[in-house]
Amino acid sequence: TDPSDTHPFTKTELSKSVQINSPYLDPILIKLNILINPEYDFPQKRGKITWHNFSERAVAKILAEYPIDMTDRKVTIKKIYQDYTAAKNKVTKS
Repeated sequence: TDPSDTHPFTKTELSKSVQINSPYLDPILIKLNILINPEYDFPQKRGKITWHNFSERAVAKILAEYPIDMTDRKVTIKKIYQDYTAAKNKVTKS
């Protein structure tokens, strides 16, 4: 099976599809365990960089949790982002 068929979305395309800006998308991908599940993510190592391609199921999973018409969607996503950056900064300072 060709990964470009099963996982056609780059991170930029995923961001546009779910209408979440890229910096806010990373914490969502981690929170929903998308980056550790091959059903949703197909990582490809290119030198020191890992590129991720995402499936339609990843789009569906994100939109199921955070529908575009969700009343407090922006507030919820911003809170997840803030918690993620706070935890990341705490680990960095340790």
